[in-house]
Amino acid sequence: TPGFTVDYAIPLQFALCLSAARAALHAAAAAAVSESPERRGPSALLRVVNALLVFVVFGYAFLSQPLGLMDIGAASPFASIRLHGGSNHLLMPTGLLQRWAGDDFSRSDLFGGGVVRVTRTDSAYLNALWPANCTGELRPRITSLLRDGRHIALQFNPTARRTLGPFLREHFMHRWRPESGAPFEAFTIPAFELRRTLEEVRQSREAFVIEYERLPGVVGDEAWRTAAWRSRVAYTEDGRGGGAGAPPHSPR
Repeated sequence: TPGFTVDYAIPLQFALCLSAARAALHAAAAAAVSESPERRGPSALLRVVNALLVFVVFGYAFLSQPLGLMDIGAASPFASIRLHGGSNHLLMPTGLLQRWAGDDFSRSDLFGGGVVRVTRTDSAYLNALWPANCTGELRPRITSLLRDGRHIALQFNPTARRTLGPFLREHFMHRWRPESGAPFEAFTIPAFELRRTLEEVRQSREAFVIEYERLPGVVGDEAWRTAAWRSRVAYTEDGRGGGAGAPPHSPR
């Protein structure tokens, strides 16, 4: 966590998991002791309900991210897992529904559209969410350690910004500002996530400009993520429900 010492995070998390497991076992044991013959009917119904709950929890924990239904959640691994554009997990894939839909915009009502690279926007709402560069919050010792390990020594925290909400991220978290003169850091996101977030921006009645590139295909390496593009789009919203987009153009 940028700006904080987290040496004890792993044992504390382990202790928390043990506590939760102990509470669950205690509740199960208490239920078994209190069960009487006349309550066997309801207990059968409870077993069905419990089985359904286990199925829901299993889907949330083990299927939502591989399928591409969720990027952020309590079941997310504590790692820099790639959730679009291919998976870097040793065993599990990610974004399967996006791969199925492909970069076909005719399926845009589902998961289609592929991956886009946002190259510039002046939207305060979007810039408070992405790319969420928090490297300045890292201690020099941490950045030095990252460089020694051949890391790029850049840290981003879009998860925290999404979960903490708009007020905190807009007023207390660093974001890129057009007037700063600093270069804009391009970032990639699934096209359907961009569509969903643009609806949030429209609800805030913010006027903005966004420029992005559609990447060819839905899976690729870092060179693909950084430089490949199939078409470029510039779009403007006036904050009153009206928008205008420049026709997309493709590389020659």
